[in-house]
Amino acid sequence: MKEENQEVDKFFYSKLPKTNQKVSEEEEKKIQKGIENWAKTVLLADSSVGKQNQKLIEKSFYQSIADEKQREQVKKDRDKFYKGNDVKVQSAEAKIENAYATEYDGKSIGDVTCDVVIKGKKDGKPFSRTYHLKLAVSYVNEVVSVYEVGSISWK
Repeated sequence: MKEENQEVDKFFYSKLPKTNQKVSEEEEKKIQKGIENWAKTVLLADSSVGKQNQKLIEKSFYQSIADEKQREQVKKDRDKFYKGNDVKVQSAEAKIENAYATEYDGKSIGDVTCDVVIKGKKDGKPFSRTYHLKLAVSYVNEVVSVYEVGSISWK
């Protein structure tokens, strides 16, 4: 039981103070672009990255998903999606539903809810996946980083 609590304690998404302070339009555009770049390289990565890099990407991605059940669902889905398939990611488009500026542990954090549509080819056949995400992101510097995935679902 103690180990389970340690797992929960390492995530902060659920502890983010909720605010009504939206990020600026310029910041939202930067966040959108950053999420799109992240989605193309982490959310669904091209098979061309190689097995070793894919494992590193997946490990990092799984460690960023706050909800244990969702993490397990993502692992099962990715195993099935990639198994024996050649995946080519062609595009990722993020639609920001909302992006609020908040702070946690002295750091400026973006609390972002968005949909990301990833398109590409799996074994030469077109695919499209839509992910609904709640993310904690760093957006103050030039590079946008996804700290945590507070919630993830897809269709």
